[in-house]
Amino acid sequence: MSIKMLSCMISLLCIVTGILGDCENIRILNKKLQYTNRLEYMKYNFPINYTIRVHREEVLRASKVTRLMQRYNATESDLQKLWWFTSNNIVKRIRDVLPKKHPSYNYTTDLQNIMEETLNTTEVNYIELPLWKKNVKCDYFFCAVLYIHHCSF
Repeated sequence: MSIKMLSCMISLLCIVTGILGDCENIRILNKKLQYTNRLEYMKYNFPINYTIRVHREEVLRASKVTRLMQRYNATESDLQKLWWFTSNNIVKRIRDVLPKKHPSYNYTTDLQNIMEETLNTTEVNYIELPLWKKNVKCDYFFCAVLYIHHCSF
C-alpha cells in the first residue's frame, strides 16, 4: 500500500464515519496526507519504480479481510482498527528504509509520530488469532486485532 492509498483510505474513513471533527489526530493526519504534501515528499523525492519488499503475510488484502469476517466474526469496527494499525506499520516500514538526510524522512517521521501518538494514547488489546499455516512468522495481520477506544470509529 502506498502513501497515496493511505491518504485515500484516511479520507474515505473520515467521510464514511464522520470522525474528522471528532479526533484531532485524524484531522492532522488528513492534512499531512493532502495531495501537495504527498507530491512534494513522496513523488519527487523517490526514484521511479521504487519498491519496498514485504512478506506475503504483511499485505492487507481483501481476501484476508473477508477471511477474518467469515472465520473469526471480526466486526467492521475491528477491521477499521486493524487498518489503522497496518497503516502505521506501512509508514514505519517506509521510514525505516529512508536515510536520515533524505528529503522525505521528516515527512514520514511526522506521519509515524501522529499514528504512534494515537496508538499510544489509546487502550490497545491484542487478540491472538490462530495461524493458518505452520512455520508462518507471527505478523501484524494474523496475530493482532487492535481495539482502539480513543477515536470513535
